Amino acid sequence: MKKMSWQQIVQKGPLLLGAVVLFILVLYDLDKLNIIHILNDEYGYWAAGALMSGKDWSDVTAHSYYYSYGYSVILSVLMKAFSGPEILYKASVVVNAVFLVLSYFITAYIIKKIFTDIRGYWICILAGLTTVYSANIVQTQINWTETCMYLLFWAEAALIYMLWEKPSCFKAILSGLTASYMFMVHQRSLAVIAASAIVLLVMAICEKVRKIHVLCFFIVIVSMILIHFSLKDHLINVLYQGSGSVTGNDFSGQYDKIKEILTSWGGMAKALTGFMGKLFYVGAATLGIVFAAIYYLLKKWLLAFRAKEGKGFCDGVTVFGLFALLSLLFALGIGTVFMLNGDRIDSVIYGRYTEYVIGPSILIGFWVLMSGKLRIREYGLCLAILLLLGGLTAFRMRYVPTAEFNIIPNVGVSLFYKDGENGVYSTVKLEVFLGAVSVLMIAAYAVFYRKIQRFRWILLGVCGIFWLSTAFYIQKVIVGAQTSLYTVKELTDIIETYGTEEISIDYVTEYDDWDSRSIQYVQFMLPDARVNYHDLRQQADPDLTSTWRIYNVEDIFDCMDGNLLLYKWQDLILAADADSMEAETILEDGVHILNNEDRYDLLSDRNMASQTRDISEGWNNHGQEGFLVYGPYMELAEGSYVLDIRLDVSEDHAVSETDPIGYVDVCSNGQPFAKVDIKKDDANIDVPFTLDEDMARMEFRVYIYKDNTVNVEQMYLTKADIY
Repeated sequence: MKKMSWQQIVQKGPLLLGAVVLFILVLYDLDKLNIIHILNDEYGYWAAGALMSGKDWSDVTAHSYYYSYGYSVILSVLMKAFSGPEILYKASVVVNAVFLVLSYFITAYIIKKIFTDIRGYWICILAGLTTVYSANIVQTQINWTETCMYLLFWAEAALIYMLWEKPSCFKAILSGLTASYMFMVHQRSLAVIAASAIVLLVMAICEKVRKIHVLCFFIVIVSMILIHFSLKDHLINVLYQGSGSVTGNDFSGQYDKIKEILTSWGGMAKALTGFMGKLFYVGAATLGIVFAAIYYLLKKWLLAFRAKEGKGFCDGVTVFGLFALLSLLFALGIGTVFMLNGDRIDSVIYGRYTEYVIGPSILIGFWVLMSGKLRIREYGLCLAILLLLGGLTAFRMRYVPTAEFNIIPNVGVSLFYKDGENGVYSTVKLEVFLGAVSVLMIAAYAVFYRKIQRFRWILLGVCGIFWLSTAFYIQKVIVGAQTSLYTVKELTDIIETYGTEEISIDYVTEYDDWDSRSIQYVQFMLPDARVNYHDLRQQADPDLTSTWRIYNVEDIFDCMDGNLLLYKWQDLILAADADSMEAETILEDGVHILNNEDRYDLLSDRNMASQTRDISEGWNNHGQEGFLVYGPYMELAEGSYVLDIRLDVSEDHAVSETDPIGYVDVCSNGQPFAKVDIKKDDANIDVPFTLDEDMARMEFRVYIYKDNTVNVEQMYLTKADIY
């Protein structure tokens, strides 16, 4: 084996250092990543992986949307190699980090091959900055397809270039396999298949490849797609049990939208404004870098067309750029169709399913600006178009009915859009920021146009600061979500502690499929468990045969008969069959249960909280004023109830016997509708109330005034007409 010289080591050092930095950025919070947190997406990919590794998650998965299986192949290997959901999640993030680093190396390879005026350490800097685009860093923290598709897209881009450089049937076959595997990973990768096919045909016309190369590519694509649909049908029948819900996340659910676009002016208008909004996102998230790439490529092709130079269409930059631009436009088009009738802000401005193809466009944009290939007025025009699209997007936001905004699929603009905030206002904030950046960049470009190296540092510095600050912000959001959701482990730990080796769980729900997703967290945390789905809308009296029951119902008192209620997590209630051996052991061990005969023990509910309590000393306020008890924000069915509280009031209070020392109230959505004052001699307080309809976010509160020491010993909720 030939030894590397010191000079070669020095040359490769910055590239390897960049890889190490990427690993650190991605894996910095690895210790805090333990559980899926984006449903149904992450669950869908893990469910297919579970099927491949011999586990049965079908009852839960049948009530989810369809998710493809290409990425799940990788997850299934991890499920075979590791045990424990926490280790599995961390392992998948490490795999994503490897994918991102490989993408970084391919980017550096492309720069060396195509962009010959970028040399030395600038190759590493440009490759690194292209790779640390904010969405890339964030998507590696999530168990979904984005990072895998990003790597595959770079691999396909490199293969397209290698076909141009030195065509062969092997490379054409490999290109077809890469593109078709992308389609198996996610069907929106149809954009990449279309772009690859068109670029190969253009190269064939320009006589850069032969017909046999194009034929090899198409034979592979057609064969693999036929195999894909066969595997997909099997997956839908076995894992999704033939559920009709799969159409909500599949091409089959988009035909009506395409028909609406083609046959109505309203559909065309929604498609056009939706496309412009998503194009604006691409420009805003990249600070106009992609727009510079688009302008340069269009200008280059126009000049070649006018000069009637066939070669002008088929040099290395043009072929690579044509593939990048077509992939981007097709991805934007597919995203526009899928989000056509959305009623949220991010149905107009949406980044996900576009950003996996954005890397080459960012790279071309950087190269164009770093090499001074645009005139000052041309660069200004690119940024002006970006601001114009922002104005049109703000106008479109006026007609979006809801202010919901999911920042995870829209990482690039997440610093400016907040869930529930007016979309027009958010877009104006972003426009102001982009306007300031545009002025700065145009001024710097004008001043340093003749000294382009100085402008490079400004350009890369501004983009790097913006992208990394955005990525770090979303990473904190992800860690917060992970920390909150990982509390489900307290529920699953009970099952694992007292359960047998083969765990079976009856899941009883009366909500629709979307609202009953919480069970997916439980299934992930108990990957070997068999969950049996019972829908009360279709089966009023399900046959429960498992020791363990998890309820997601409005009337918690319906769960009490014959059960020990053990734990409440979000909208899930864990119960054990009262006649089981496990229930006997639980009672012997003194595990705190939520029901005492026909009463619900509110103080045992983990969602009960306090403003004044010392958690180590029961529910005692020690003379402080505030809510000693509040929560648990539960849902209750219509009916008559009694809130029964037992108090211990100390003698050192600062009021007379007739003056109130606090009060107890019952609320729904923060609005109290039943209230009783607490007096000095009150040891037991009953608060009766009636609900004429099912109520959400029910809260039971005990408020104590200053200088009165009170201990809440018991707090029970009873349904008067339970039997």
